[in-house]
Amino acid sequence: MRNYTSGFLYVAGGILVGAITAYVAANNAGQEALAEGSPWKSRVAALDKAAGIYVQDYYLMAGRLPLAPGQFLEASAAEDSDGNTLSASCSYDVISAGSLPQWWSVAATASGSASSKIQTVIDENTAVREADGSVRIVVSAVPQPGNWLKIASGRAVILHYAAVPFGSRGGRAPPFSIRRVGC
Repeated sequence: MRNYTSGFLYVAGGILVGAITAYVAANNAGQEALAEGSPWKSRVAALDKAAGIYVQDYYLMAGRLPLAPGQFLEASAAEDSDGNTLSASCSYDVISAGSLPQWWSVAATASGSASSKIQTVIDENTAVREADGSVRIVVSAVPQPGNWLKIASGRAVILHYAAVPFGSRGGRAPPFSIRRVGC
């Protein structure tokens, strides 16, 4: 009886370690910076590479089909353009540089939870443009005039960018820089 129990524990432990390893690999593998020095990272670019199986698992675990490269871009940023971790205790300017895609959106969530609710979203249809045609979005826990993304205070923040299509209007990398304004 003791041999059956220890054998069962070894098998159950192996399955548990395998499941945890697969989960960690699917959530962490395959993210690549979209441009040199850009804080925006995406899994879409990794679909064609060796980490592609983990990228597919990431989407399938969330109940979604993987995106076709070039059809739609999802990117996220957990750091500002200087490499500092985004924090809800600070305010950030997310500023467009160059032309924007035909449709885009920027959202903010609290990090640390896969089920984090999106606080607010600003997209092509709701953004108020500056006089020069650029878009300036303030990410802060404190209300700000203009385009304001509300974030929950006291937590780390992740910004999410989505856009469609690329091609003639806008490139592959998100056309937004993230600058810390103050803490």
